[in-house]
This record gives sequence, C-alpha cells and structure tokens, in this order.
Amino acid sequence: MNSPKLSGSLIAILPCNDLDASERFYSRLGFRRSDRTSAPGETDSYRMLSNGEGGYLHLTAAVEGWLVPGGLQVQGLSESTTLAWRRTRR
Repeated sequence: MNSPKLSGSLIAILPCNDLDASERFYSRLGFRRSDRTSAPGETDSYRMLSNGEGGYLHLTAAVEGWLVPGGLQVQGLSESTTLAWRRTRR
C-alpha cells in the first residue's frame, strides 16, 4: 500500500516587538532569511525565514502593546531544538 502524498506546507507567522532581536533568536535555531532587501520606499516589517529542512517562520511587526515580553510558551519541540533554545536563554 502506498503512503498518501503530502501536499502544501505550514508557515507560522509570528508577531514580534523587535524584528532584529527575533531574527537573531531564530537564527540560533537554524532559521535564515534568503532575501534581505525591502522594496524601495517600504519599511522592513515582514521577514521570511526558513531552516532548510521544511520549517518556515514569517516574522511580522506586532501592533504596539499587543505582545507582552517573556510570554512565550512552546511545546512539542525536538530535543535538539529544545537544547538550542536553552543555550540562547543563557
């Protein structure tokens, strides 16, 4: 019996208070941005990152006051991702 063919992808869109700090954090977990330029006259308020293994994160500027710093809760991470995240917290 053949396995069903997977289609599509899942992309997490995360609002961020500080896009530069968020991008640095996720880069420690292996996520990189392939395009580092904004269109002329546009602000850099949306960033697309990938880990090269099928993981995609889009970072977007949060509306002021919408996010409370330190309120992140994550479940279901692989052991290697969890260890990488713990190293960033030191």
